[in-house]
Amino acid sequence: AEAALETLRASPRVAVAGLSMGALLAMTLAERHPGLVRALVLLAPAVKLRGVGPAALRAARHLGVFDVTPQWKKKTGLDLEDPGAVAVAPVLPRYPLKRLLDLFALQDLARDASARLTCPSLVVAAVQDHVVDLDAVLALQTQLPFSQRLVLQRGFHQVLRDTDRAQAIAAVAAFLESLA
Repeated sequence: AEAALETLRASPRVAVAGLSMGALLAMTLAERHPGLVRALVLLAPAVKLRGVGPAALRAARHLGVFDVTPQWKKKTGLDLEDPGAVAVAPVLPRYPLKRLLDLFALQDLARDASARLTCPSLVVAAVQDHVVDLDAVLALQTQLPFSQRLVLQRGFHQVLRDTDRAQAIAAVAAFLESLA
């Protein structure tokens, strides 16, 4: 991601956008390259996962739990409300559980980076997101300087593909145009 960002160094305005874990990555890139990244679009940033299971795994991550648990986690569906989007969305049947360790590490980096972010940002979240904790996303938005928020009343985690995607896309476009 940093190598790709470097290819944009000659561009007059660079905005970085990311969904979920990608939003955390966008935050760390903006913190590491404050002169280059002029704006952030954080879509359902995975600052904290919903539920007690992920919280327990996060708390036990240094205890070797991931070495004795199953290596793969079955994926039972998509966090999309729109039946049309579900019908055409690819579904991974499973994912490596140890990738949660990467997510937890990136959550820590993004949390630390958030205190040093200075560029304008737009944070988009959905009330019914089953993946990320909405309160944590809203708390992040209040910490970011020059930030705006959009809370979608319909749809789930994949905000740009779901029920209120038109509203989310319009808000992202308006935010980026306002910075021009």
